[in-house]
Formats: sequence, structure tokens, C-alpha cells
Amino acid sequence: MDGQIKKDVVFISFWLIILNRQFVLSSVNTSNMSKTANKVFEMLDAIVEMIGEENVVQVITNNVAN
Repeated sequence: MDGQIKKDVVFISFWLIILNRQFVLSSVNTSNMSKTANKVFEMLDAIVEMIGEENVVQVITNNVAN
């Protein structure tokens, strides 16, 4: 890099908490992606499918930027 700080980089991270330990399950760079409700749902749905719907206890979102 030439010393410039890249702004407006947005990541969506999916965390997994097991026995009070936190793990980043997936992190997606969404800087160039439209963040519509449908797209966010598609990403979340893929994570739920990966770990199994029966294993999901709670989903927490943070929508501070919007």
C-alpha cells in the first residue's frame, strides 16, 4: 500500500459460541455487495444449513451502521 487507509471496508462475521468459548465461523467482505435483507438472509441461511438448524439456539444481529 502507499500509506493510504482504505475506508468503507465492511465485513459480516458469523460467530459460534460453545461452552463459553467464541469462534469466528465465517467472515465475509461485503464492501462491494448490496446489503439487502434478502442477501443478509441468504448468508445467514447458508451458515445455519452448515451447522444444522437444530444446533442454532439464538441469532444476534447488530445493525448500528445502518
